[in-house]
Amino acid sequence: MISAPSRRLQSNGSNQRQIAFVSILLLQFLLSACHSVSYPIQGEKKAPVKTAPNPKLPKVDTIQWTERKMDPQKSKASPLVRQVSKKSPTDPIFRIGILLPLSTTNLEDADEELLNNNQRAIQFYAGVKIALDSFKNSGAKLKVDVYDTQESDAAIAKILDKPGMKNLDMLIGPYVSENVQTVGKFAKENRIVLLSPWNTSPDLFTDNPYFIQMKAGLKAHCEVICTDIASKYKATQVNIIVRNPQKDKSKLDYLHENFQKLYGVKDAAKIKEVFVGETGESIRSALNSERMNSTDAMVFVVPHWSTETYVLFLLRTLNGARKQNPTVVYGFPQWKNFNTIDPDLFDKLQVQITNSNRTDQDPQNLLAFKRAFYQKYSAVPTDESIYGFDVMRYCMELIQKHKYQFPEHLDYISSATLDNVFGPRIVIGPNGTAKSPETAYYENHQINWLQFHKKNFVPRDSIE
Repeated sequence: MISAPSRRLQSNGSNQRQIAFVSILLLQFLLSACHSVSYPIQGEKKAPVKTAPNPKLPKVDTIQWTERKMDPQKSKASPLVRQVSKKSPTDPIFRIGILLPLSTTNLEDADEELLNNNQRAIQFYAGVKIALDSFKNSGAKLKVDVYDTQESDAAIAKILDKPGMKNLDMLIGPYVSENVQTVGKFAKENRIVLLSPWNTSPDLFTDNPYFIQMKAGLKAHCEVICTDIASKYKATQVNIIVRNPQKDKSKLDYLHENFQKLYGVKDAAKIKEVFVGETGESIRSALNSERMNSTDAMVFVVPHWSTETYVLFLLRTLNGARKQNPTVVYGFPQWKNFNTIDPDLFDKLQVQITNSNRTDQDPQNLLAFKRAFYQKYSAVPTDESIYGFDVMRYCMELIQKHKYQFPEHLDYISSATLDNVFGPRIVIGPNGTAKSPETAYYENHQINWLQFHKKNFVPRDSIE
């Protein structure tokens, strides 16, 4: 058994405040380094600046999927597939606003979640600045303003009311989903492209073609998993693990919806839901059926990740019940962050997971980024720093390639990122169809595969 060091923030309160203290120092440097939270227009006459090569880092995918209980406002959407740019070809300046919870006041009274959000936002901002530095000599004329949202509706309202906000070409952020709704409405009304780096809730918007969800959500991962399974296995081979029917409902709905499209309603009904509580008795009785007597491979989709001990218990139970049947387990990206992994068990069950990070990271780019980051901040970059760099690189690459027409090319696939792959795809609205699409919003859909092999998760297509 391998016990890997945790890359998560500790929940201990004193540790969190220690992290917050470091964040304060980093934030003070960030603000002092640019003298204000407004970046000057880039591309004007400036002294040559040494820039580091494109960086990169083996990033942990910090996905936090939550089931939202709110009812989205469903308004009739415009039949748009691509939005028309409002920007004039004669206006050479691209204006970007970044909305982050950067507040560092009253930390002693702040709860753990607020401290964690603050830490991630500051690290993200630090990565953004490295990306901006790398484009100083590119000739692109960018004006970037950074605003502190304080995770407050009142602060958001004041920011959006500032002069010039309606003339922005792009917004990045904010962090909290409720704030994203407010800013999304503003962006749509003023035809401003809004990139949401963290939100993965599928029900925030039903008709906002200016909104880009930069992280693939649960629904997208389920779609990729189902498509892969349907291309290789019969419906009678497929089993879905259910831990709590009520809590698992949205996950099960996503999976069944995709399987019905891929197999057809009749065959999809042959897919078996297997209830597994904490004892493992149900799975043994469920598997002691005709499926156990078949020589075909058994496929298990395990839509669980929040409790690591449950997933490991489940895999051990599956391994003990499978007899000689070849077994394939489909999991989710959070599994690669598990602290404890049994290599022999993961190998035997051919565990494979979806993944939103690059599988072709360049070590030289990673090293260059680490050096540039340390030289600038005297600190080691975190996964969120890498993510901030990648998001900003995507924005600047999109603007450089398509100029004032960039809002018409939001499905652009970036190639210059370090660890994250971005390629937004249209999500069809409630009144649209595949033949007559209606853009609800854009969502990153660049998802690849990792499989556990020997001691690590590796790109699946690299296994012979």
